[in-house]
Amino acid sequence: MNLSHEDFLNNYKKSYLISIYIARDLIGFSAGDRLPTIQEFTQKHASSRGIVQKALEWLQDGGAITLEKRGKMGTYIGAVNQAALFRLGGLEHITATMPPAVTSDLAGLATGICDVMEDCPVPFNFAFIHGADKRGAALSSNVSDSLLLPPPPLKRFCATLLGSFAATCRTKAVPVALCSILLLVSSCDSLDSGSKENTDNGTDSNGIDWTNYETAGSYSIRVKNESNRDLVAFKGSIAPENLLGGVRKNETNHGLPLKTSLFTSNTDFALVFLTLEDYNTYKDTLKSRNQYPFARVFAVYNKNGTNEVPVLVDSKLGGSNKLILDNMTSYNMEIRRNSPRGETLGYAPSQSNNTILNVIDGEYNLFIVFKKYNALRDEIITMYPKATDGLPIMLDYAFENGVQRTINATTYTQNINNLSSGYAFLVVKNAMDSGGIRVLKGDEVQKTATGIASINAGEERTYLIPMNAVVTDAGSSYSETTVFSGWKVGPTNRDQAIPVSDALKGNSDQNIFKADYTYTVTVTG
Repeated sequence: MNLSHEDFLNNYKKSYLISIYIARDLIGFSAGDRLPTIQEFTQKHASSRGIVQKALEWLQDGGAITLEKRGKMGTYIGAVNQAALFRLGGLEHITATMPPAVTSDLAGLATGICDVMEDCPVPFNFAFIHGADKRGAALSSNVSDSLLLPPPPLKRFCATLLGSFAATCRTKAVPVALCSILLLVSSCDSLDSGSKENTDNGTDSNGIDWTNYETAGSYSIRVKNESNRDLVAFKGSIAPENLLGGVRKNETNHGLPLKTSLFTSNTDFALVFLTLEDYNTYKDTLKSRNQYPFARVFAVYNKNGTNEVPVLVDSKLGGSNKLILDNMTSYNMEIRRNSPRGETLGYAPSQSNNTILNVIDGEYNLFIVFKKYNALRDEIITMYPKATDGLPIMLDYAFENGVQRTINATTYTQNINNLSSGYAFLVVKNAMDSGGIRVLKGDEVQKTATGIASINAGEERTYLIPMNAVVTDAGSSYSETTVFSGWKVGPTNRDQAIPVSDALKGNSDQNIFKADYTYTVTVTG
């Protein structure tokens, strides 16, 4: 920097520092703007009138500004040279520090900042440094300039160091771009430290992990959130120790994290959701919300399976009407819309009372479905109650103006013979000495209800064979039998067709399976 006045040759003189501060104060001012008064400058920088006047003269001599005095109206800027203000303010180049751009978010951030800074009147570059503490040290030692915004404590420290330049950045035209960069880099530091606020991924300050875990083995359960709410998920019951993570509204296939402390073995459980608003309101007394979740759905985790089929949070939830579920049976109870295989409105675990579903106004055709998970056979038993005409029992409810209705599960399980699953069950046993086998329908590999495709030696798996839907004037149901054909079993590339049994084929040349019956195939060799 070439100084035109002898007074400024000594960098330790206060006059030199005040001239730099005022140059930075004026970055972003435009021709026609009113200049702050001498008194305003002296109060701001704890200086004398003489030093401020010398600083303004120096800026004019350096070609940074021209001034116009307008009597009682004050002094105005006639012309301004932003590049000269940067240079005389000691900002001959700007270096921004940020975490290394090792993710797409960080790389996009760096690219965006560089695009914004193309119009900056001084050269701009990045210094990629690991660790917020090291980036703070770079700032304090003048290795980098004022574009670093670390986490909150260091952020306040940086604001002190920036002084008047930071204040100017928040109010003036060219520094507005710089201020935007400060805020962006602050978000970037959140990425680097593993804490993010109001973003779609990462863990926020409340400890909620919003990351969508997509890789097999990294997620426990997948969720399809058709509600218009951001939700917080818990395993079993609402308690801090059961927190799984967050699911953003309208996400279609969100993977919740696999927490080894919560998932130690194959299990079925209630997946319970609070809205983010309720979580923030009751986070210190979470257990008090167990009777008032936003949603509760049936879920199954299999440690050897893919667990890839998402559970659904229904779009009809979140209203002012209450559907109360009393379920003192040995079955888990789901309430589904429009058919026994329709979308699940809500879930009540076995031996539970007063599960409340808040539903929106509307006409509902509701079906009761009972579910039970057999961990030993890795099968989900699903049954629905039938009326005397053999059709699934349908509850026709209208909800509006805060109406309350109750469903008592015991009413529908008193005669267990009136329950039907709508499926046949195919049990495949691998009795080979070694090696795995798989089951195919045509050329498509079949999976169990928990997403397992292979059967190891000495194991058995259960596959669901759906009955065909039957629609009549009286209502919808499922056929009592279905044709079982085109299925194969065996090692990869050595699979064989499952043979037709004389006992099952009846008058046809194909196997006929009956609803609610179990059929077993054993593979040897």
